[in-house]
Amino acid sequence: MESKVYNINGLKIGGERGVNPTVLVGTIFYAGHKIVEDNKKGIFDKTKAEDLINKQSEMADTTGNPCMVDLVGDTPEAMVKYVKFLTDVSDSTFLLDGVDGAARIEGLKYIDEVGLQDRCVYSTISMTTKDDEINALKKSKVNSAILFAFSTYDPTPEGKLGLLEEIDGKKGLIELGDESGIVNSIVDTAVLDISSLSLSCKTIQMVKEKYGFPSGCAPANGMSLWKKAQLDKGYYKSCEASAAVFTASYGADFILYGPISSCTTVFPSVATYEALHAYASKWDSGKQAVEGHPLFKMF
Repeated sequence: MESKVYNINGLKIGGERGVNPTVLVGTIFYAGHKIVEDNKKGIFDKTKAEDLINKQSEMADTTGNPCMVDLVGDTPEAMVKYVKFLTDVSDSTFLLDGVDGAARIEGLKYIDEVGLQDRCVYSTISMTTKDDEINALKKSKVNSAILFAFSTYDPTPEGKLGLLEEIDGKKGLIELGDESGIVNSIVDTAVLDISSLSLSCKTIQMVKEKYGFPSGCAPANGMSLWKKAQLDKGYYKSCEASAAVFTASYGADFILYGPISSCTTVFPSVATYEALHAYASKWDSGKQAVEGHPLFKMF
């Protein structure tokens, strides 16, 4: 299957390895984020938040890996405040990643009201997504979303792939996305712990081969549970960057790498790998990296 390439707010995601760079996604306002003063009301340190967002954009410009911001809102009130803030201080594409359906639905309403739909990727449509969210998506103008291939009973690549087609004898994630008006379907292959990252990366390859959808995952989900990596901050940062590079090596089109503050280590690590891989691909198969790729930024 030919790899699909989407253009979302000027950001390209998908395609062949060695041609388009991996999109790196940093998370902000997550549970325990120190810049958040009240997660229910969405009160936070705006100066620090803007600095973090700008630093990720700076790293994207420096390395050639595009970026998105993963906005996590605990409540409808907080979600709307976060979306308004981000879109006031940055032109970044963002994931609408509320903690529950109510937060995401309220975020969708605000996005439609102010015309931000082209900058938003809905996160996520999964086997647990309820009808009220699907209906909200149908009414919304947002047409990009992540299909979350997470299964509690079959974490194998085959099990994850099966969710795209069918969920308990009912509609699969692809059909749910289509019915919700999603044009740009992006698949997250669901990381449970650090060891499952290998299975999720294998699934990335299978999704791209069978469906052509841009695909990736969140190694950060496994990192947060990995006791070995908790020895000290420097040790953790090295493991975090290595996990992101490993994910990129499987052709991931996007990587949710964790806290946005980690951009200073993750971006250079992934970009170095991608520059080397693109150079090798050019010699091996004649593939030419796009303008602005890490190949042209890192060497």
